[in-house]
Amino acid sequence: ETSLRSVIKWLIGKEGLDAVALKQRYAIGVLLFSVGVRPDEKVHECDWDGIVEVGCDDMSQVIHIHMKDESFVGTLPTEIGMLSSLEYFNASIPEDRGSRTIGGTIPTEIGNLEKLGVLDLSHNKLKGTIPPTMDHRLSNLSHLSLMNNVLSGTIPPGFKQISSLRTLLLGDNFNLGGPIWEHVLSMPNLEYLDCYHTNIADSVLPSKIEQLTSLKILYLNGKNLHGTLPSSIGLMSNLEDVFIHDVGLLGTIPSEIGLCTNLKQLLLMKTGINGQIPTSIGMLTNLVFLALEGI
Repeated sequence: ETSLRSVIKWLIGKEGLDAVALKQRYAIGVLLFSVGVRPDEKVHECDWDGIVEVGCDDMSQVIHIHMKDESFVGTLPTEIGMLSSLEYFNASIPEDRGSRTIGGTIPTEIGNLEKLGVLDLSHNKLKGTIPPTMDHRLSNLSHLSLMNNVLSGTIPPGFKQISSLRTLLLGDNFNLGGPIWEHVLSMPNLEYLDCYHTNIADSVLPSKIEQLTSLKILYLNGKNLHGTLPSSIGLMSNLEDVFIHDVGLLGTIPSEIGLCTNLKQLLLMKTGINGQIPTSIGMLTNLVFLALEGI
């Protein structure tokens, strides 16, 4: 039985629902049936709190969905785009509990969720490309995690318009390629960037990296990352953790690294960097972990 047929049967006999409430119940019903969950018919969706946690606002509009169980199987339906009040959607599971089998592609209708602030689809089996509808329409998005999926292609052009992002996690999508910095440099509030184990092809760090004044955590890895570490890294006073591994760097570690006084962890391994370790690293009084392999 298809998820559509199941949700229609589930809706039959429901009385007292206006068009808005019926649309919402239909959309969330299709979402749950699509991942193998039968909704609780005896409880209003705003009161669901089990393997799927749902929260609503004062108008009974769904604003929060957390799919907490690791046994979901299926795909994300296009009807998710009908939940226009949604602010928080989390379909991830802890990494140490393995990957569930939510597969298929990320529906383009995700771009309809203009109030969305948190979108976490990590540790699934999602494939295909990041939809081009992930652009200026998601102007409230602050946290985006797509890590540990099977995404491919390149980051869509409109992605740079999501200037509200504070957390961007793309790691462990081994076939996700193309440039990254043309998008990220338009995100002045970005604090956490993870592109570890991707096929991103770009400079390791751009010369204008200082534009990311809020950046605290940076994870980079990949043979298609190249260039040098720019001296402008010294202007990034909020940096706390930097992990750069197995990339194609040239040149030396700039002495300006010593100006990153909040740095707690610095890992530069198999980067191609040569030359002497700058004495300015001694100025990093908050540093608790240092790994400089291959220098």
